[in-house]
Amino acid sequence: MEDIIVIDDCVSVNNQKFIQEICKGPGFPWYYFDTSNYNPNFSLDNLSKQELEIYNNRSNYFDAPQFGHLILDEGIVNSNYISLLTPLLSAIPFQIEQLLKIKFNMKHPRNNVNFGVPHTDLKLKSFMTAIYYVNDCDGDTVIFDQKKYNEYEPLTVKQSISPKQGRLIVFDGLRYHSAGNPSLRERTVININFIAK
Repeated sequence: MEDIIVIDDCVSVNNQKFIQEICKGPGFPWYYFDTSNYNPNFSLDNLSKQELEIYNNRSNYFDAPQFGHLILDEGIVNSNYISLLTPLLSAIPFQIEQLLKIKFNMKHPRNNVNFGVPHTDLKLKSFMTAIYYVNDCDGDTVIFDQKKYNEYEPLTVKQSISPKQGRLIVFDGLRYHSAGNPSLRERTVININFIAK
C-alpha cells in the first residue's frame, strides 16, 4: 500500500453535503483554540529538543489560532456528532483496531501564505492519521519526508495535498505534517488518528 493515500469522493456527495451543512449550521458547537496544534498540556517546557527547535525556527511557519470540536480523545467519546462520521470511518482503507482521536478543525483566512508548525498529532510509537476535507479551499496539507526531526537537516516536503470537498488522505501518523493557512475562505477538516490492525 502507498505511503500517502489520497481518495477523492470517499463518501457520497449527499454525505459530503450533509457533513458540510452540519459544520456550517448555527447549532454546531465550535470552540476557540489559541494554537492549531491542540494540546491541553502544551508548554514549551514539555517539548523535546527536536520539537522546541521546530517551534523556535518558525520563519516559514505560523501557528494560527483555529476553532475546533473534539469528537473523541484517548478513545473517549466527547460529542454526539460521532454518529455522523460512520460513512467516513468506513471509507478509511484500513481495518481500524482503535480510534484514538477525532477532531473537527476550522481555520479562518489569514493574510499570509505560510503553513502551520510541522508536527505529529500524538506521541505514540505507531498510529495512522486521516484527514477529511469538508470544503474546497486553499491551505494545502504539507506532508514531510521526516518521521523524526533532525535539527541539522531541514524538513523536506514529500507531498503537498490541496483541500477538496470529499477528499480523504491517510498516512503514517509519525510523519511530520502541517496544515496550510487559508487565504480565501475557511478551511474545515476532520482529523482522525487511529491504530490499524
